Amino acid sequence: MKSAQELAAWMQVPFASAAERIAAYADPQYHHPLNDAYRQAIIVKEALSVGDAAPHPELRPNGITIPLGAPEKTLQEEAAERGFQNVEVYDSKFGLSGRSSDAEAAALEAAAKAELEAAATKTDAAATNSGLVWNGSAYVPRR
Repeated sequence: MKSAQELAAWMQVPFASAAERIAAYADPQYHHPLNDAYRQAIIVKEALSVGDAAPHPELRPNGITIPLGAPEKTLQEEAAERGFQNVEVYDSKFGLSGRSSDAEAAALEAAAKAELEAAATKTDAAATNSGLVWNGSAYVPRR
């Protein structure tokens, strides 16, 4: 078992190899329930061993959202008018990226959904007036 001074010196040096790391975790001191100091020393050694080989988070520039103006303009043209340089256009979560074909498709889909909602509301009203009730999957006669 390492003394406190030995442990303090040992934890200041990163792991030299995978074999040393495996041996540290296999050591009975690591598994002893009262030896938190040894486990803390291993955490410090792991942190020192990471170095520059560890993956770093990807840093990306902030995005700027601008409202679309005239439908005949692309986002690049709109951004150039407003003074932005080197604009990159990415598809949004909703599939719109300033391309008129995408905007037209989204408008058609929204209109179809609105029409479906109106038809469903009309059906619900007609069924309620006729004495039918919704049982969770279909309208059935009241009992």
